[in-house]
Amino acid sequence: MNGTESSVKRVQVEESGPNDVGILPVKERKAIFRRLREACLVKVLAMNKPKSLDKFSRSCSISDFALSIGLDLSYSLIEDLLEGKTSTI
Repeated sequence: MNGTESSVKRVQVEESGPNDVGILPVKERKAIFRRLREACLVKVLAMNKPKSLDKFSRSCSISDFALSIGLDLSYSLIEDLLEGKTSTI
């Protein structure tokens, strides 16, 4: 490998960022997508219930999922996500 190839490879790794699932092994990528599908299903099911009854369980679910993929979300950010706001982490 010459100097040009190594610099190109280094740039690609730096641009991918820490949350790029494309660099993960297939098994881990499938696990993350499975968790996302499950979280979305929980959200859809929760939308059919009154918000006041299941707000705590949904916030715990979001927090647990975020921790499982290595993100520590603040309570205010979780509240914003429950209200449908988008955020960059």
